[in-house]
Amino acid sequence: IITPLLSKIIIELLGKLAESKTKVVDSAELSLLSIAHSSCVDISYICNAGTKRVKSTDSKGGRTVKARLQFMDNLIAEFGDEVGWKRVLEFAIASKAFDHKDGGVRDAAKSAVVTLMAIHGEEVLQPLENCEQISERQLSEYRAKYAAIIDSQVKDDHLHQFTREYEMQMASKRAPRRRAR
Repeated sequence: IITPLLSKIIIELLGKLAESKTKVVDSAELSLLSIAHSSCVDISYICNAGTKRVKSTDSKGGRTVKARLQFMDNLIAEFGDEVGWKRVLEFAIASKAFDHKDGGVRDAAKSAVVTLMAIHGEEVLQPLENCEQISERQLSEYRAKYAAIIDSQVKDDHLHQFTREYEMQMASKRAPRRRAR
C-alpha cells in the first residue's frame, strides 16, 4: 500500500528538481536524500526512480536531465557503492547527456562519471568505451581526472601519516621528564 504512494511522491520530487526556483530545487533534493536515508526505503528504489527515462520533450531542453544527473551525482557521493553505477551510466547514455547541446548537461554527466570513478575505479569507463557519444579525448579526460583523484588521495594519506608522526614527536618532547634525585 505504501509503495504506490511513495512512488508518486518520489516522482513529484524528482520533477521539482528541474524547477527554476532554487528553494524548490533545494527542498526537493533534501527531501529525496532524507527519503534515501530512511530505514524504510532502500537506496536502490531512489536510484531506480532517479534513472528512469526522461520524456523526449523534457530531455531536449536539458533542464530535467541535468537536474537528475546532478541529483544522482549527489546521491553517489552520499551513499557510495550502494548506488548502482551501471544504471546511472545507462541513464546518461540513454538521455544523450555526453553530447547534449546544453553544456550544463554534459558537465553534469562528466561530474557523475568522475564521482563514480572515485568510488568504483576505471571499470566505470568500460561501458563508455563503445559509446558513440563519447570521444577518445573525453575518455582520456576522465582517466586524467581519475588519476588526479588517486594522486590527491595518496598525497592526503602521506600528509595524514606525516601529521600523526609529527604530533607523536611533539607529544614526546612535551611529556614531563622525571628528575633523578
